Amino acid sequence: MYWFQPVDGIDPYAPDRHPVWIHGGPERQLYGFPAIDGPDGGAKVAFFRHGAVTTPETVDREVHADEVEFIAADVRRILPTLPGRFLTAAACMYTTTPDEHFVVGRAGRIVVGSPCSGHGFKFAPVVGRFLSELALGRDPAAPTAWASVAGAPVP
Repeated sequence: MYWFQPVDGIDPYAPDRHPVWIHGGPERQLYGFPAIDGPDGGAKVAFFRHGAVTTPETVDREVHADEVEFIAADVRRILPTLPGRFLTAAACMYTTTPDEHFVVGRAGRIVVGSPCSGHGFKFAPVVGRFLSELALGRDPAAPTAWASVAGAPVP
């Protein structure tokens, strides 16, 4: 995660003027948030599907200058005034499955739920409903193409 002070200040990136955004394709995505930390807090941007596979024990928590330059160049292509002065950065880890699906469904009589894969929080309502339907022995109303149990499609 990287915070930049926009070139002309945060006003264009204030929450009442700028939404949470996602841009990109299957290889790499950029995403960002409005400037919610006041006039000196900048705006936060980050990558999805970029970086090395790691573990909590082996993650490199140092943010390197070439990483800052890389994301600034990517952001500049879509939001030219956003990556002004670099403010700070932090390493960010998230879980993901090989197929990037949520691990939800039934494993025998057990209902399994782990809506991770780096984007689970955005789907909490539908995943919660899906899991509650399964726990109550009902067929979930939602399609199951987005879910798997241990890498296998949900039955």
